Amino acid sequence: MLAFLLRGAAMNRSIHFAFLILAVVAAVVSYRSIARRGLMLQPIQRLYDEENESLDAGAMNETLFLLAAQEPGATELQRNVADLLSANLESIDLPGELYRQISIWRRGVKPRNRSMYLARITFLARPEHPQHDQVLPEFRRLLGDWFRNRRDFRPEVMSDLVDHIKRPIDLNNHYPYSGKRYPTCAVVGNSGVLLNADHGDLIDAHHLVIRLNNARIIGYQRHVGAKTSLSFINSNVLHACALLEGCFCHPYGDLVPVVFYICQPAHFIEYMICNSTHKSPLLVTDGRFDALCSRIVKYYSLKLFVEETGESPSTWGTYHDERWFHYSSGMQAVVLAVGICDKVSIFGFGKSPQARHHYHTNQKRELGLHDYLAEYEFYRDLIERPQSIPFLKDAGVKVSFKTWIDATRAVACGVSEHMEQYDYTDTRTLWDDADRPVADCSRTVLMKTALGSWKLHVDASVASSFSLVHTTVGFGFLSKDKDKSFGVLWSHLMTHRPSRQKPQIDYK
Repeated sequence: MLAFLLRGAAMNRSIHFAFLILAVVAAVVSYRSIARRGLMLQPIQRLYDEENESLDAGAMNETLFLLAAQEPGATELQRNVADLLSANLESIDLPGELYRQISIWRRGVKPRNRSMYLARITFLARPEHPQHDQVLPEFRRLLGDWFRNRRDFRPEVMSDLVDHIKRPIDLNNHYPYSGKRYPTCAVVGNSGVLLNADHGDLIDAHHLVIRLNNARIIGYQRHVGAKTSLSFINSNVLHACALLEGCFCHPYGDLVPVVFYICQPAHFIEYMICNSTHKSPLLVTDGRFDALCSRIVKYYSLKLFVEETGESPSTWGTYHDERWFHYSSGMQAVVLAVGICDKVSIFGFGKSPQARHHYHTNQKRELGLHDYLAEYEFYRDLIERPQSIPFLKDAGVKVSFKTWIDATRAVACGVSEHMEQYDYTDTRTLWDDADRPVADCSRTVLMKTALGSWKLHVDASVASSFSLVHTTVGFGFLSKDKDKSFGVLWSHLMTHRPSRQKPQIDYK
């Protein structure tokens, strides 16, 4: 029996045939995943409370699990990969032998059909580049392995991240590999809200600092720090780098390792070009890790959509482009950090009408294929109940996640509204308990830096007392009792929510 959402009495409890088909496909494809979680789908009639005419939140949640596992673009991706694996590949030196060109093309199916180019890239030739006859077999191997992994959904891939990511980095730096995670990590987003605070020194104090999509730091060190331990990019950025001499994709120095995820399967050509000249590790995310991040984000997007609109999740695709819907680079970098770090901080993931979209560019808005509000909900749960996050809870990884807040006026754990009345000047800023803990929060630390800014540190052990909200400078905390000023609060910063009654979905 399948669980799905009834849109209410106005629909006379009818079911869209298309959604029924989708649910059937979801049930079949996701059987293995569901069985492993031990979910049992409720009978259709049990979704609807006859007396209250309300939705069964538990049954709806099971439906969201099913829908999150579906990829409307999977058929097209499979066809694209199949075309690439069976295509012809030509690697040649252009006249003068200064440039080299790699083309992937498919012959026309019918005798008079023209050949179709699937990918073509021209780049400056280097002796380190693969030999011409090595390109095709290596390309097929890399693409085939990635695609097979992507179809084999396995949340436990989180446990492999230390070996897959940290091991090659340690070996490249001639460090003995211990199999242990980094003690502390900072993931630095690109939001313009970073310019509202001076977190540079705090960011640089972490053992590992991860930056996104080659964001510029020169001229912004006071706000974003100067240290970069790992560059996280998407393969579209790598494609642009491959066109430069020596695949110059390292604005932080050519010894900084780069991790990237595949946006287009053909970009394994760029990986081969760049990997042959890169002095530090150039690592591709595991396809199973990509699939995990994809399901998490889609689940949160579906959940937020149903809670805020009260509509059937079958209509989610009318508000989001299902074919291209994707997690952001920042979201996957955060999940990566959760897998390779003991403690994680995030910076620059907030939005504000008064701040630039990106601190280092004039970009006005983000791409529509991301759902940032859903990703904020995910970050909130990383703090409040990390071991209950859908899909991630099956990964076997303990999560310790923290955020840093900066403001000049706030209320923190019962402290007076005017922060200057609380004379606490300890300049320790990382993972330490205060000598004088704030009232009511034994492991919540309020600190004042030399620049006079205040920071609230909430340890994961007490984070369940707070909920994460969207703020102008990143993220803030509010208490469970939202009628009281408790935590770090800006009055105008709550993300808009509909006032009408809406279903609340909880995890199984």
